Amino acid sequence: MNKLEICKRTRKIASDSLRLILEKVLRSNKPISEASFGNLWLKELRKHKEIFPNGWYDPPPHGIIILFASDKNLRRLNFKSVRGEEWWPKKDIFMDRKSGLLLFYASPVDKKTGIIGDFQLTIYLGKNPKIIKLLKKNLNISKKLVNKISPKMKFKDITDIASGLLKKEGLINAIYSASDPANFNIGHTIPFSNEPMNELEMKILEKGSWNKVLAMISEKRVF
Repeated sequence: MNKLEICKRTRKIASDSLRLILEKVLRSNKPISEASFGNLWLKELRKHKEIFPNGWYDPPPHGIIILFASDKNLRRLNFKSVRGEEWWPKKDIFMDRKSGLLLFYASPVDKKTGIIGDFQLTIYLGKNPKIIKLLKKNLNISKKLVNKISPKMKFKDITDIASGLLKKEGLINAIYSASDPANFNIGHTIPFSNEPMNELEMKILEKGSWNKVLAMISEKRVF
């Protein structure tokens, strides 16, 4: 299996696992907190032995982000970075099944190759037309950007296209990343997808501590 297929398979594990948990939760009337949802998702992810038990984007714990807000109070989704404990999944913040705005993210890692399969999804359960319009606008920007990218294109050119698409729609990206020297943060490469692992990196993946694996993946990203 080539590296792109491994990335797609790893992401599919995250998305399929999320779908299973969402279906169960949304069929129930039982209150569900961010922390409880995160634990259910993590348990489902860990059934897949081809990935590590935890995600690489840590903190938050286990490399999972769960944020629940409602269209009456969007503060929970108004973050610069989710690294701080304030934004980790909480036991006292519950899903609003009528007007909820829900953010889900997981960062599984393939055991054999170290290829990551980051997956994020934002779901809105309400009917506010402004929020629906904004979510559609963001999706369309992503689609337009993907359609404009071609093989061997420079990262600078991709950044310029993304910046132009956001500016045209009157939007900005307010998310901060300590790892992005330009602080524009529209994305990064998938580590080891564009170059082979060297001997030291292979040794870290196979026998290194989990913290060393996390650091290696983080440092190999090119923004």
